[in-house]
Amino acid sequence: MQPNDLTLLVLRVPALLKLGRNQEALGTIDYVLEKGLATGQNLGYIYAAKGNALTGMGDHEDALNYYRKSLDIVPAESKTWYSQGYVLQKLGNYEAALDSLSQAQEIEDNEDTKLLIGYCYMGLEDYSKAEQEYRSMLECGSSNPLVYHGLGLQLILLEELDEACQWLQRFIDRAEKEHAHLVPQVQQILDKYS
Repeated sequence: MQPNDLTLLVLRVPALLKLGRNQEALGTIDYVLEKGLATGQNLGYIYAAKGNALTGMGDHEDALNYYRKSLDIVPAESKTWYSQGYVLQKLGNYEAALDSLSQAQEIEDNEDTKLLIGYCYMGLEDYSKAEQEYRSMLECGSSNPLVYHGLGLQLILLEELDEACQWLQRFIDRAEKEHAHLVPQVQQILDKYS
């Protein structure tokens, strides 16, 4: 049974999402929506949370609908623009993803947004723009291993193999636990081109 206190419910949802308990979060969100507990901006945030839960469950089409509903109510929320861009990128709609990510970036300068913009340019096969995006992040002082990874891959595609291998090696040297799944693929690329 759920409480009728919106504050408690709103605090519960992000905690569940962070723990990866998307189905449970979705149940709480649906309860809030069914009971009409959220209005105004709170409703917009609940829609965004539902989009996040659906994204976590791999239901990108439905997630997209809830991000759009959220942005209709709370248009200045950079995280929702980012999330919408992420889902659009996952769906292969790179142009629309870039539009969303540009909105997010206008509201709040964010390295994760820039990184996803680079991935979108890669999806569009505009490797020079992707390279520019990654180099721009490095010029701003980024030490994110995914920037090294992205730049290295772009340089492989642009046939700048020596520099590509340097960036990919830097990625391997600095990869953290959440990047471990990429290391074998990068090592294969290094073995091929080194």
